[in-house]
Amino acid sequence: LYFDLPIASFNTQALAGRHSLSVFLGNAFFLQTILVPTFGSDSPLWSLANEFWYYILFPALVLAAYSPDNVKRRLMSFLMALLMLALLPAGIVAGFLIWLMGVAIHVLPTLNIGRGLRWGLHAVSAGTFFATLMLSRGQRIPADWSDPGVGFAFALWLYCLVKIKTSPPAISPLYEWWARLFSKCSYSLYAVHFPMVLLIRTSLGNSRWDPNLRNLALGSGICIAVFLFGLVFSRLTEAHNDTMRARLLRLFTGPAVFGQPA
Repeated sequence: LYFDLPIASFNTQALAGRHSLSVFLGNAFFLQTILVPTFGSDSPLWSLANEFWYYILFPALVLAAYSPDNVKRRLMSFLMALLMLALLPAGIVAGFLIWLMGVAIHVLPTLNIGRGLRWGLHAVSAGTFFATLMLSRGQRIPADWSDPGVGFAFALWLYCLVKIKTSPPAISPLYEWWARLFSKCSYSLYAVHFPMVLLIRTSLGNSRWDPNLRNLALGSGICIAVFLFGLVFSRLTEAHNDTMRARLLRLFTGPAVFGQPA
């Protein structure tokens, strides 16, 4: 059921063949959805290809535009960006415009307003995002505009959250502890949750659950268990990123130019 047959209400093609060496190497070089499928059953990792190429395309465009004293660098960066735009699939290029909305949030100015108006903007922007998301999932928005619409609505909400402020609030030690804990497990949860969910899904058979209290409680328990699995995984991996980054920086740059990681 897991590999050799399509999984009911999930996919139309079996997962068999997605764990070959060629698919693994294609994913290692971020070519999933471009030349090879996503490796194994971890289909959410399709987005790693988008991220990787955006992280190369964006600095290439920046260097092409803002290297006034180095014509050769500007030319090479422009050609690299042009080559990527020509070779990457249209869907990935279109997604780059959505990715740039996050850049826009970073460069837009911070606004200081009253507490009442701030909460009002939070409510309106959050409501706009959830309404857009519901319309998108209900296929009430044309397919070509669905992802840009959801991306813009979320960017608007995120701008209100991080760039519209009142007087600096006091941060409680408990909030800071939870924020640090969750911020150091989010990527691990993204990376490992889906194979676990799919393993549970196929182990429970193909019948759909009625939305009664028992099944809702069981589903909630599964969600909590999967989250805890990702959290434990992160304590062995992602939680050590700063330490490993510092060691690599010392190794490649030497202690004279080493700075503490952000």
